[in-house]
This record gives sequence, C-alpha cells and structure tokens, in this order.
Amino acid sequence: MEFRVLGPLEIAHEGRSVAPTAAKDRAFLGELLAHPGRPVSTGHLADRLWPERPPSDPVNAVQVRASRLRTLLRSLSDADTAREVLRTRAGGYELDLDHATSDLVSFEAAASGDPTREELYGGLALWRGAPFDGIPRSPCMETQAARVEELRLSVLEAYADRCLEEHDAPAALVADLAEQAARNPLREPLHQRLISVLHRSGRSAEALTCYERLRVTLADELGTDPQPELRRLHQEILAEPAREEVRLPAGGTPTAPAAPEAPAAPEAPRRRFGRLDAAALACLAVFLLGLGWISARGPEEPAHAARPVPGDEARFDADVTIPDGTSVRVGERFVKTWRLTNTGTVPWRGRFLARQPSTAGTGRCPSAAGVRVPDTEPGRTVEVSVEVTASGTPGRCTVGWKMVDANGEPYLPHQTGVSFDVHVVP
Repeated sequence: MEFRVLGPLEIAHEGRSVAPTAAKDRAFLGELLAHPGRPVSTGHLADRLWPERPPSDPVNAVQVRASRLRTLLRSLSDADTAREVLRTRAGGYELDLDHATSDLVSFEAAASGDPTREELYGGLALWRGAPFDGIPRSPCMETQAARVEELRLSVLEAYADRCLEEHDAPAALVADLAEQAARNPLREPLHQRLISVLHRSGRSAEALTCYERLRVTLADELGTDPQPELRRLHQEILAEPAREEVRLPAGGTPTAPAAPEAPAAPEAPRRRFGRLDAAALACLAVFLLGLGWISARGPEEPAHAARPVPGDEARFDADVTIPDGTSVRVGERFVKTWRLTNTGTVPWRGRFLARQPSTAGTGRCPSAAGVRVPDTEPGRTVEVSVEVTASGTPGRCTVGWKMVDANGEPYLPHQTGVSFDVHVVP
C-alpha cells in the first residue's frame, strides 16, 4: 500500500487508488503523513482538525476519523492490513511504514547520499503536482510542504547538473526547469541551469529572454544584479553561436516526448502585462510548450475569436487561503488559493490565471507569471493555487489575476478577475 502526497492526496494498492473525500478526513491523514513513522497525539490531531471550535469530546472525534480511515483502507485491502498500517498508539495514532510506503519516503531515498542521474530522475518522476495537494493547511503541513519543495528544487538542480556534465539534455528537462523557475523567480541557481540547458539545446534566444526576465526581477525586487557566474554565462551566450539541440542517445534515460520548438517572441510585449510580466510570460511559454499544453501553431481557438466567448461566465466563490488583509512576514512563502465556479455553458480548456501588474504596495510579492486552471465543465467548481513570496520590504501588496489563453488574451475581459491583498510585516 502506498500513500501519495507529491501531488493530489491518494492511497494506492494493487492497481487501485482511493482518497478521503471529507476535508477532516484528509486533514487527519495529512497530519499522520507529515510525521511519517512517528506517533501523533490525539491532542495534536484535535488541535489541527478543529483549530477554532474544538468538539466537546476531542478524543471521540479523532477516533471517528481514525475509524473512517481504516474503513477506507479496508476498501483497498483487508481488515488485517488496515490495522497494521494505521496503528493505535498510547494517546495517539501512527502510520506504520513497515507495512506501507509513501512516494515522499521513496523520493527522499532517491535524493540521499550521492545519487546517480537515473536515481535523481526516478525521484523527480514521482511528483504529480504540489505536495500535500488537497489537504487542509496547518503549520505542520506548511512546514513539511516547504521542506519537500526545497528538496525537490535541489534534486532538480542536481539532475540538471548531471545532464549538463554528460552533454545530454532531455527536452522534458527544459519544461521542468522553466516551471520551477517561474515559481521561484529569485532562485538564481535554478535560473542558471535553465539558461544553460536552453543554450546547450540550441535555444539561445529563449535563454537570453529568461536571463533578461531574471535580471529585471532581481533589480525590481532586490535592487541587485545577477551573480557574476550568471553574468559570465550571459556573455558567453551572446558571444557563442547557437548549438545544435542535444538529443537522448538510444537506450538513454526515458523522458517525456520532446517539446516542439517555441514560437518566436512577439515583436512587442502586450501592454497590459507590463515589461516584467511580458518577459515572464515568454519564459513561461517554454514551460507550456514543454508540457504540451500549447503547440507551436497556437491555441485551438482562432486568435481573432471575439471575447468574451458567448456563454462563457465565471464566478468567484471564496478565498480558500490567505484572505485579504492577511499579514505575512517579509520574504515568507505562502500559497494563495481561490475557488471559482464555471457558471456558463462553455467548458474551460487550456486556461490560465495570468498575473497582472501590482496595483498597490511597496513590493511585488513575486510568483509565477501564470498558473494552469484545471479543465472545468459548466456547473463545476475548481480551486486554483499560486505560490507567492512576500516582498523583501514591509508594506501592502495587492496583485490581480485574470483568466487568459496560452497567448495571454483574456477570456473574460468584462470581469475583474481575482486577486490577493496582503500586508507584509517585518
């Protein structure tokens, strides 16, 4: 039996998978997975599951959640396995990883010691999305998620180094690096590897675009220039002719299908995104192309299609996390999640939320330039999340987001979109 938390929460066994449906059940399992192989006290579980209004009998309330989890485990296996996996300990509960495993444990094992390129690749292949996705957030969840994300970036950087050392850069690596660079706009080592891999793959123009994006971001956010090593790399790219794209040799490490070549950057950035966001979207396009979300031919919908599309409507339902007015620390990383409902008659396909220029505050609170909106049928509700880093100086930070296609054209120009509004404090 395997517990999977490197993406949407699920439990898999013998080709089948299930996931708790109730938020409290997901929170209960999430807290156990945040303390793998260790007992978690009933008091801790009760505090995390009911932080504001504890039940009159916390012990019984937690026992109910444990019973519900065992029932779910039995739906995949049998009663004995369910008892062996979820153990009752003195004053609490524990997931016994001698009788089960988790993708997180497997990933940490792949990242330990001096892993080979194949081991690093295998660890990265375990990721299916944001860690602990779908689990209500608690301090333990936030701490564990931040730790695992940091480890993921270190593994991705190490894997890129191995590929560069072997002069063998898979096309899928570009997509992975571009995605993480967009989510971590101030992490220079990550951007350096993205720029190097693009250049080694014969995509020097895109490498220069990503360098410019980083340079502008560092200047706006920190008032600094890229590190000397990055500046030297930039000069090397300017001075050297473009190299032919490096392809995998026969029998090499398996990768996703090669991405099509990115289209040429537009002659002028779209004004509504501003200078930085236009560069960020150009770099983000590398990521979208690598994942196959858009093609070199452009979106299926004609570029001249009238907007809004008839029957296309959206409703903002709630700020799931970080309500407006929330105070965050300088440099703190947080995840903003909005809940939206497709109230129209048009399915949402291949859509994104694109960041708009800051409208207030002393800092930009850097984040990815755009995030994918999961495909959503009419009448269905969806949650969209973006990872944000609080600005480096105190003040108010307000950023709006609008629904766009892969080219940055708004789907609902008559609607204001969504936003986050936080107070950055020392």
